[in-house]
Amino acid sequence: MRAAGFADVAVLEHRYQADVDADYAIGHLYSAMDEDVLPTARRPEFEEGLRRALSPFEGMRMREDVPVTALVGRR
Repeated sequence: MRAAGFADVAVLEHRYQADVDADYAIGHLYSAMDEDVLPTARRPEFEEGLRRALSPFEGMRMREDVPVTALVGRR
């Protein structure tokens, strides 16, 4: 970034944990998968299977570790 004319270049890092539930996990996985991997017609089967797999943990806190990194600079 300095070579492109930026000053005060820094890498900022932050990490936090977020509570998640089955709906969040399903949406997160959908956003990461191409439709070729999981066609729309198979989504109900996928969701049912995931909810069944997570059912032993119902009532327990599920947390996602979220690392965030940003490269920043000023012109």
